[in-house]
Amino acid sequence: MARAKDDPESTPPAAGKAAVSVPNRPLDQALREALVKAFPKLKKVHLADYKVRVLAGQDGTSAQTRVVVRSTDGARSWGTVGVS
Repeated sequence: MARAKDDPESTPPAAGKAAVSVPNRPLDQALREALVKAFPKLKKVHLADYKVRVLAGQDGTSAQTRVVVRSTDGARSWGTVGVS
């Protein structure tokens, strides 16, 4: 699982748990601030898990990358997939 933490000395999350990377936190905060006024239920939504896979890694930097993101609001969970 790809991850980055604020504190490099911290213990890694348990299997299946995702860690929010430091560069994504400002973007997450800005989007939430802008959208939560119109969509208050977003306050409960958070990242549950994510996986990054490089498809056909022998292609180097031109290889396709697939990202699977699992989100939850505490009651339900859902996923999205992106490929570049």
